[in-house]
Amino acid sequence: MRARSVGRASQRLQGFGLTVGVLTAGLLASLSARAQPSLDLRIYSHFQAVAEDRPSYSHFELGSVDIFAVSSINDEIRVLNEDVLKLTERGPSFGIMRLYVDYTPTEWLQLRLGRDHTPLGYFLQAYHHAQLFQPATARPVVSGFEAESGVLPVHFVGLVAHGSRPLIDDGLSLSYDLGVGNGRGQVATDVQSLGDRNSSKAWVGRLAFQVDAVEGLELGVSGYLDRIPGGHADTRGNVLVPEDLDESIVGAHISYRGYPVEVMTEAYRVQHRGVDSGRDYELLGGYAHLGYSLGKFTPYTRYDYLWRDSADPFYNASASPPSAADVRAGIRYQPEDRVVLKLEYARVERRAQRVHLGVLQAAFGF
Repeated sequence: MRARSVGRASQRLQGFGLTVGVLTAGLLASLSARAQPSLDLRIYSHFQAVAEDRPSYSHFELGSVDIFAVSSINDEIRVLNEDVLKLTERGPSFGIMRLYVDYTPTEWLQLRLGRDHTPLGYFLQAYHHAQLFQPATARPVVSGFEAESGVLPVHFVGLVAHGSRPLIDDGLSLSYDLGVGNGRGQVATDVQSLGDRNSSKAWVGRLAFQVDAVEGLELGVSGYLDRIPGGHADTRGNVLVPEDLDESIVGAHISYRGYPVEVMTEAYRVQHRGVDSGRDYELLGGYAHLGYSLGKFTPYTRYDYLWRDSADPFYNASASPPSAADVRAGIRYQPEDRVVLKLEYARVERRAQRVHLGVLQAAFGF
């Protein structure tokens, strides 16, 4: 029995090695092309003033510095890097948010190797770290980053295949993503960039349909499968995640970005199941965003919703909120392509506590 298991493992390793070898050979062949590489470097940041209905918490805030670079090596290979530098209460923090190489052998196939945002839903694909491009002063709760008590695996380290093809001439097009990579760590902030805490790999898939007759309209579904390793304990030795958890995520989204209207809505269901106990934990979350442009001004509103099982050990260890019901309304003013001002009111609800905020944000890039 053990010999057969070893044999199967060996075959899988050989198959994986062959795949990597073919990909590497293709990349090296493309690098020999005569096209000269190009480099586009951008820097983004923001500054904001926040007033709360608790006066002692009102403050000015210096945003993070987003360093964005993309280089086209030739017609088939592109490299992208996005780094974020921010100030925290414990001092400066620097992180590599995205770093990958794209290899595009055909119009319908693009291979991406490295660290990117997980191909789930719409917001994670359309909006990255720069506040300049985001429609509001904060990300939706369900699409928040791992370091901000997010609930989704926002960053993905592995291999992803992308592509798009027309399904009906002048009628309907399909884009897809299919990836395999490192799974979650023992808590949400434990993004596996240098390895994996178990042998189980994460699988992700996304299908999005574009209706040609309605430019800017997209409808999509996505899914994610992984096994979260158990055994995580706090500094006192208390075990917070006592067993492995099978994680499944399903999501659906609709977006319409046609001037002057912008509509975005997403919904997710996350299920964690204890491998030993068989106990299920559920999370439901989503948002709905509506905006209408009046020249350089865009009034907008958004509603965020999140609810989860309060006994979920993974989210409890990750300090993720058990519930949220946020309402935002504001106006964006964009005098130039690389400057945006946002004035926003927000009612934020966390753990049955309600806070009213007023935010004035200036986001810029150069």
